[in-house]
Amino acid sequence: YCSAPLPLSAELASTLEHPCVVMLHSGEAAAHFTAICTEARIDHSRLTLAVIGPRVAELAALSGDPTWAKIAIAQTPSDSALLAMAYDLCQEVEGSARPHGERPDARR
Repeated sequence: YCSAPLPLSAELASTLEHPCVVMLHSGEAAAHFTAICTEARIDHSRLTLAVIGPRVAELAALSGDPTWAKIAIAQTPSDSALLAMAYDLCQEVEGSARPHGERPDARR
């Protein structure tokens, strides 16, 4: 697959000023996200990262040496496992939006 990095929008920068969960699906996305947050002087310690695998976690931890609130790795490298974990993390993050409805099924 191919992806193109985007700049940090004012709306996203504003959202990232509060505790939240950020899902990262690739090592390149982790490195880019870290770089734009560092450039925008966003406090990494307010952000919990939900990542799809160990490589992504490693790159997020190493890129710019930030201190994230937490880096959590999905139990399996699948979209459904990542989404289910992110849902659970949202329940833990103080001040984050609370999703309504049933929990996503991680077994799909």
